[in-house]
Amino acid sequence: MPDRNWPPRLRLAAQLIRCAMYAFATLAGSAVLHTPPPTGGDVHPGWAVAFGAAGIVAGTVAFVGAAAHRWQVEWVAVCFVGAAFNGYSLLELVAGDPAMSAALAVAGFGAWSRGIDLTVFSLTASHARKARVRSWRRAAGLDR
Repeated sequence: MPDRNWPPRLRLAAQLIRCAMYAFATLAGSAVLHTPPPTGGDVHPGWAVAFGAAGIVAGTVAFVGAAAHRWQVEWVAVCFVGAAFNGYSLLELVAGDPAMSAALAVAGFGAWSRGIDLTVFSLTASHARKARVRSWRRAAGLDR
């Protein structure tokens, strides 16, 4: 887990904040399904339903991953949370509501920043794992 070296209280606080973020993403997705879709421009209502459903499913999966300290599950789902927010942000922009579009874009990019953070952690962990295996193989005399 990326925060495994943090003090216990800060780790718990970060976990609770992430869980709250994903719970609100799930609620935002359900709010999209229960409100009229944006009507300005050439927006088809099916797009709003698709982004709302993606927000619900991805937010729920990311919540479970964050609550269970399974960063791989959170990593996959958080990318879809960001995509749902930013996709709906574009719908709002086309519909003529720039303030709501900006707010949704900030939420989407915030989710994607967590995805980037987990990507960097994954690459670092992968590199460290490969280095450990190389050193074990050298110590065992398998690589000559």
